[in-house]
Amino acid sequence: MKKIAVLNYICFVLIIVSNYSCSNHKETKYILKQAETVMEEHPDSAYALLDKLEGEKERLPQSLRMRYELLRAQSMNKTDVPFTSDSVLLRVVQYYDKNGESNERMLAYYMLGSAYRDLQDAPRAIDTYYRAVECADTLDASCDYITLFSIYGQMAMIFRHQFLFEQEKEAWEKYSHFAWKANDTYNYIRGIEFNAANYLMQGDTLQALKTEEKSRKLYLQYGMKVAAARVCYNAIYVYLMRHQYDKAHELMQIFEQEGELFDENGDIVGHRESYYYSMGLYRLGIHQIDSAEYYFRKLLPFHYDYEAYRGLLLVYQAKPNADSIVKFAALSETALDNIFAHNRIQAVVQTSALYNYNKAQQLAEKKEREAEKARHIIILIVILTLMAATFFFHRYRQYQINKAAEIQSLTTHYWEAKEQIGKAHRELQTLKEAYTILLHQKEAEVQQYELKLSEYEANRDSLQWNEQEWKKLNGRYQALSEELTTLKQQNQLLLQQKQSEIDSLTEQIHEYQKRYEKLNSFEKEHALLHSSVVTSFRDMANYKLNSQTPTETDWEQLYSLMKQSFPLFVATIGKDNQLSKQEWQTCLLTRLNFSNSEIALLLQTSAQRITNVKTKVNQKLFGETNAVNLLKNLCSIE
Repeated sequence: MKKIAVLNYICFVLIIVSNYSCSNHKETKYILKQAETVMEEHPDSAYALLDKLEGEKERLPQSLRMRYELLRAQSMNKTDVPFTSDSVLLRVVQYYDKNGESNERMLAYYMLGSAYRDLQDAPRAIDTYYRAVECADTLDASCDYITLFSIYGQMAMIFRHQFLFEQEKEAWEKYSHFAWKANDTYNYIRGIEFNAANYLMQGDTLQALKTEEKSRKLYLQYGMKVAAARVCYNAIYVYLMRHQYDKAHELMQIFEQEGELFDENGDIVGHRESYYYSMGLYRLGIHQIDSAEYYFRKLLPFHYDYEAYRGLLLVYQAKPNADSIVKFAALSETALDNIFAHNRIQAVVQTSALYNYNKAQQLAEKKEREAEKARHIIILIVILTLMAATFFFHRYRQYQINKAAEIQSLTTHYWEAKEQIGKAHRELQTLKEAYTILLHQKEAEVQQYELKLSEYEANRDSLQWNEQEWKKLNGRYQALSEELTTLKQQNQLLLQQKQSEIDSLTEQIHEYQKRYEKLNSFEKEHALLHSSVVTSFRDMANYKLNSQTPTETDWEQLYSLMKQSFPLFVATIGKDNQLSKQEWQTCLLTRLNFSNSEIALLLQTSAQRITNVKTKVNQKLFGETNAVNLLKNLCSIE
């Protein structure tokens, strides 16, 4: 009887546990079904529902646990919660490879690829995405086209970051194709819109504008007015770069008024703060300088440092404000360097990820395919490395060109200001001399009439007094006095204007000098060798072009330029030292890398004479009895 009682008790407990388990699994299935239902429209709600099961998932049977993990990964992906590991999803993929339908296998590989995407393992992500699309059965009416076009969208973005524009273009075309299959008109048009950005990144602005206009017309055709307005974003920037401000303004009106991207304070929302740069460029283009500055400064809190500083540099160039130009030129250069550094880091991360992926693939492949796989891997690494190297070399070369142009502009503006101030001083002196003569003449004429009036006044009581004659003389005297006063005022005003012009030019020259002093020795050397003064000497040293020899003014300008660039050098070989005129002129030209024949042509002598002069100079300054080392010794002074 006791044994029967115990047996009945055990059966009773098992029945209760079984009922509880079945009941609990029904609730789990219900939650999973609800999460799957709201996944597309409300992924955050799906994520919250699934989060309730987190503590119970280990007690679930494998089928429900794998379904839970798959749906949770899907909700994380849709709510932008980054994956930090691939371990769980590897088990999910392994399970659905054996037990799942085509749509489930495709979704599992899609989530695994997204994990590799978040882990910065681009090659493995692309490989996994390709496996995902291979799982899709497009002949089946129940094919999940939404997931399929989403996969191509993720692939396209990875291709963009890898600068694989043709692959990106193909991915966006597949994205549009399968969005159309899914009856998703919005994403069908978005695929076309995204390809416009692809063309823009390749520099094909014409095709970018055509593609963007096509997507805009499609949005309007299907009644998507807000999306049609937002698509103007890239076209606005292109028209601003082309200085087509009327066309840009037309699209900006549409974007800002119909795009529903600005809050009640006039601030843009939706992570599109970079649009402030376009707003600043437009204001700058229509000469609303203060407004442009306001929008460029709005970029700074959102870490668009290069765009902000570049915009502010343009603002202060337009004002102009030399101190601010120097400041923001340096800041924009630093920001650009940071972008280069970030890109280099990204390239290293991508290359490292590629290496790790290839290594893992080698271990997984069969032994007889190892050599072939290794060869493919090496080719791929070399291609990516060459692409990265080409990209960074191009960017660095462009930076060097821009820097050289900036230095050249600085030097040109400096000498233009020097010429202008010299001309202004001469004009001031001429004005002073001319007005001095004119004033003396006018004062003499006034004194003459003043004397006549005095004599006439002395004979007022005589019979020869004539009232009309007196009035005539007095009127002429008054007119001449007024002319003299006006002339003095005009003289003072013109002299003040000319002096103001001289003061302004003096201030410009000081600013250019301060900017020049901040250049390093290499930049100063470049500025010197490419200055208009040295270029003029180069032209005169060309026997094919030569029609004149340097004047004393030319030599003074060259001497002044060298003194500004290399003061210690000029102090060593200066005019007041032991060198003759021909010797210090030879030193200047030698330091500027002029050949003996060029120097001989400029100094109207022979090449042998120049060699002798160089030997003599080298002995005087450096104690060496040869001409060969003179340039090296002169360069060592600075």
